[in-house]
Amino acid sequence: MASAAYNQITPGAQAYPQTLYSSAQGGYQPTQGGYPTAQASYVPGGGYPQGANIVTQQPAHAVIIQKPPNDILITAVFVTLCCFWPTGLVAIIKASDARSAVARGDLVYADSSYQTAKTLVNISIGIGLASYFISIVIMAFLLTFSGSAFSLTIG
Repeated sequence: MASAAYNQITPGAQAYPQTLYSSAQGGYQPTQGGYPTAQASYVPGGGYPQGANIVTQQPAHAVIIQKPPNDILITAVFVTLCCFWPTGLVAIIKASDARSAVARGDLVYADSSYQTAKTLVNISIGIGLASYFISIVIMAFLLTFSGSAFSLTIG
């Protein structure tokens, strides 16, 4: 039959009930402190190898050093003037955002703005080159069929 017993209360500690079983019933007899003693971990094959050192330590803090993105503002201004100005203006704004984000130390936002500005610069270059190529083809077509560049009449 089980009977409830309590540990003696020390100042600042709480008492936890323990159920004591008689050994005649074959029950588990808890240790006096209320908690079972620590046991070594079991490893298949009979435990730890002879002479093995077990070392435990706290994980070290990882420090990640991130390089700030390149400054693409001058390139954005160039493609705005020479290629395609609508996407070039947005590229200037994003490149300026990236520059100010690097100055305040927000490298994640700076990298995001840099990638957007770089994409817009590439789009501006692509549209600019395509428009120059189309202009050359149109001029060649007009010169071929009109005979002279000065004989074009509008009207």
